[in-house]
Amino acid sequence: FALIGIGEKSAKSPNDTSLRNEDYNVYIEIENKLCQQQYDDISIDIQDKETRDFSLHIDLLLRDIDKNNTNLQSLLFKHVDANNNIQNQRQQKAKLIGMDTEQKAIQLSKIDEKMIELSRRKASTMTSDLIQEYNKLFIKQKFDLIIEMDRRVCAWQSPILSPLFKERNNILNELKNCQKTIQELKAKDNQSAKLEEAERLMNELERRKKENSTLIDQRTINKDFFKRELLSIYGDDDFLKHQSTRNKLFNKDLYISSFVGYIRKGNEIEIIDGDNNEFNTKIVADIFRGLQAIVSEDEEPFVVSVIGPQSTGKSTLLNMLFGSNFQMSAGRCTK
Repeated sequence: FALIGIGEKSAKSPNDTSLRNEDYNVYIEIENKLCQQQYDDISIDIQDKETRDFSLHIDLLLRDIDKNNTNLQSLLFKHVDANNNIQNQRQQKAKLIGMDTEQKAIQLSKIDEKMIELSRRKASTMTSDLIQEYNKLFIKQKFDLIIEMDRRVCAWQSPILSPLFKERNNILNELKNCQKTIQELKAKDNQSAKLEEAERLMNELERRKKENSTLIDQRTINKDFFKRELLSIYGDDDFLKHQSTRNKLFNKDLYISSFVGYIRKGNEIEIIDGDNNEFNTKIVADIFRGLQAIVSEDEEPFVVSVIGPQSTGKSTLLNMLFGSNFQMSAGRCTK
């Protein structure tokens, strides 16, 4: 608090835009910690009325979600999940290379039928309440409330992910010790029985690590997943046509206009789904055509790339240098 002046007589209001810009990371850290605390006799108000009411609304929506669901991504991001299933079928087609021609034709026919059925289901899929809320904010360009929504989601899922990350760290430590033991046993004679036991333990730890990583992936939700879901929805013309004429929640023109505005404000975007490599060229082309229409000819985009091993601070570096807002999570792939 002393660092950013909250509580001083001459302090700016916590919601002052300049304060957020000057010490954004510190401010967010304080705000997140306060938002996760609950006191019976103390009221902490660090938001304006609109943001506070919105936060309470999102908390109510989150409260209705079953935290014990092992695959929150499939539950909330149904169009991305459908894309994953379709991508799996494409991979099955790739595996048919080299098969007998007649058998291959039969299998290809079955896979094509399955993909058509999956696409049909996707076009009639109902979106979750959270996605509908996110879409409303995005097409109205209420990007400040989108940030607040992301905070509420992160606070909600923190107790879900914390035990999994703790388990992951324990497994990694056990793996490290096991690897050391195996190396020591290999350097000694007549240790085949112990070496075999250590290698069995190593395989078991690798299995647990993979299982843990899958659970973390399936139960992690953040702003990137919301963006992917909208990109998938607006790139699906069949779905947009299936909307009720009385209740058209998804307006493609407004979405493209808002996306252009989002880019113009210097926000980071994702155009390729990092999980299934889905690249919807049509909607992305529409977005960049919209951007090109309002950008002067002498105004060219400035492209920055960062490459490096996992957990070396790539996202942190970009956030600190350019004020971007990439997700930072130790040991997880930003994609």
